[in-house]
This record gives sequence, structure tokens and C-alpha cells, in this order.
Amino acid sequence: MALNAPRTLSLYVDEAHFMIFQTATHRWTQVTKQRDLIYNRRTEDMKLKLSVIALCSLERFESVQVYKQDITTDDFLYFMQRSLERFPKDARVTVL
Repeated sequence: MALNAPRTLSLYVDEAHFMIFQTATHRWTQVTKQRDLIYNRRTEDMKLKLSVIALCSLERFESVQVYKQDITTDDFLYFMQRSLERFPKDARVTVL
């Protein structure tokens, strides 16, 4: 119903992870005679990644935050509170 409500802004939130280190010799699939599936295995020191959380509308990104670790519940709540502060107090916002 929120998508059809007049004067209600619909926003979308999601997270993504970006690996800093990619291995050159392993990938998700490798062409072999048997076409075996080979997964990218990283050692502990190779598991550096960035975690990103983004809030967007259909027109643009409203807020983006990058973390050097996994996003925790507290990180998510802080992100949402800070992101929604930008909108007027009387704004009608639905977040999916």
C-alpha cells in the first residue's frame, strides 16, 4: 500500500560486500575436462573486504556508508537514524 500512497517516499536499503583481494588462480568456475566447479579459497589474511550499506530511492542514492568490517545491528540502526534525519519531520517514508 505504501507504494501507491500519495506523498509517501519509498526507499530501499541493502548491503553489499566487496573483497579487496582477488586470487588469480582460482575462480567460481574453471574450464577443465570434467568441468569441475572450483571455488575461490582465500586465506585468513586475504579476507579483507569492505561492507557497504546503501539507502536509495528510485531516483538516486540517499545515503551510503562503507565499513571495514561486517555490519552489525548497531551499525545498521545508526545508519538508518542518521539517514532518515535528512528528511522533514512530517515526511511519510517507507523503507523496504
